[in-house]
Amino acid sequence: MKKLIVTSMVGVLLISGTVYADEQQEVLTPESELYETIRLIENNEYELTEAYEEKALLQDEYADRRLEEMEEVLKEEDQEAAERLIEDYNEHIEEINKNLELGRGLGNDITNVESLVAQNSLKRSENLSTLLEREDIPEEAKEGISKAIENQNQVSERLAEALEKASQAREQAEERANEAREQAEERNTQAREQAEERAVEAREQAEERANQGRGRAKEREER
Repeated sequence: MKKLIVTSMVGVLLISGTVYADEQQEVLTPESELYETIRLIENNEYELTEAYEEKALLQDEYADRRLEEMEEVLKEEDQEAAERLIEDYNEHIEEINKNLELGRGLGNDITNVESLVAQNSLKRSENLSTLLEREDIPEEAKEGISKAIENQNQVSERLAEALEKASQAREQAEERANEAREQAEERNTQAREQAEERAVEAREQAEERANQGRGRAKEREER
């Protein structure tokens, strides 16, 4: 049954893929006939993705789309659609944070993903702030945008903290690695010195025994 469901999802993606690619040059809004199809593709794509860091990147991409769609519907003064998109946007932000936390919890190195998401988050915060300053946007929509900015800033702060911790962890790991190399080199140096000392002692003892042997041989000859 599960195999059948997955196969059906893949079929939807394949059938809709061409339409989706063709429409990427323009921003689709909820009024578009293809909008529900695009959202279905997003949901299927997300459900078929297993790695948490990949899921976070998908939600990051979806957040960008919702923001673009939000800007379009605000131009058309469609407040109801804008409010729905703001709610969707906030859900994407929450999913980004959740997936990144799950990825970190597994011990995965997701620093590159976190850096990319942090950069995109900064751009989205700037765009949201620009929207908030517009005088033609209704107060109800501005309240939603303010909440979106707050959520975005919280995620950005958590990302900054995670990146800082990752940087500190790398520095500590490098320090430990350097200390380990230095200790290993010191042990190797000591081992070489000890081996050289033993070799010198062995040569001296061998020469002493040889001299003693020659001395005894000469005594026997003299007798």
